[in-house]
Amino acid sequence: MQVIKNTTRANKGFTLVEMIGVLAIIATIAGALLPRVFQAITDSQVNSVAQSVRGLKGAVSEFYAENNAFPATDTALLAAGLLEKPFASPIGTGTYNAAASDGLDLATLANIDGGNFDLSGDGTTTVETPSGAEIVYVALADVNQADAEAINDVLDGDTLDDASDAGGDDGADELGRVIYNGSVAFPTTVYIYVAHR
Repeated sequence: MQVIKNTTRANKGFTLVEMIGVLAIIATIAGALLPRVFQAITDSQVNSVAQSVRGLKGAVSEFYAENNAFPATDTALLAAGLLEKPFASPIGTGTYNAAASDGLDLATLANIDGGNFDLSGDGTTTVETPSGAEIVYVALADVNQADAEAINDVLDGDTLDDASDAGGDDGADELGRVIYNGSVAFPTTVYIYVAHR
């Protein structure tokens, strides 16, 4: 009796060419999806900053209404039950500190490195935040250009995007609630307006 050996393909497995083909398909799909995944991560970080600033603005406004003064630190907001946790940013190194430090600051406008806040975007700053006004802002240090522009786009939108230079974006923004001076170098410090009196 002669035994016939089954040499069908089912017993052999995958060939090298088939494996390379599958890997090429997986690499193509991953190459198409990875930029979108990283963009989604960046978008979520920017939206987190925007949401934190909005929450902070509400807490600072409520604190001011109750105390007729701005809080000097986040401890006052936490103690008053207006914040659940200290302000922190997933972008840069922003935290809530006293004047002249990173984070939420209470200072006069002369202490802002980037200049002054032009809230209306008309090129003047004297009406919105007069000289010597007490102002509360968030300072995010070590922010790269793409993140600075994304934060500006979310909080100020296109209408307050600083395109005052004829050649397009020079890496700086001096209009609106978000200001930064990246024309010198990135990473830079991004200042975000919260409130003033």
